[in-house]
Amino acid sequence: MKNMKIQTQVLNDQLDVLELATLTIDLWKITRPEINSSIEGIGNWIKNLVYDEAPVIVKAYNEEKLVGWLLLFVHDSKKLEINPWALGGPSCLT
Repeated sequence: MKNMKIQTQVLNDQLDVLELATLTIDLWKITRPEINSSIEGIGNWIKNLVYDEAPVIVKAYNEEKLVGWLLLFVHDSKKLEINPWALGGPSCLT
C-alpha cells in the first residue's frame, strides 16, 4: 500500500455517498452477508444523519481507489463516536 492517501471531509451535501455506500456493500458481501441492505439505503442513512456539529468523514484511498472510511461524530462535550460503519457500527467514547 505504497500509494495510500487519507482524506478528511466534513459531512455535507457535496459528499460522495455513492462511493461510501458502494464500498460498504462490497465489504458486507464478504464480512456480513446476513445483512440485507442496499447502496441506496446506506446512502440515505448518511444523508439523513441529524447532528449539531457536522461529522467528519475520514477516507482511505489506495492508488485512487477507496479502501476504507470512518465517521467521526461529536455527540456532545463528553461523547465522541468513531464509527467504522461498514465493519459493524459505532464505538462510543466518553
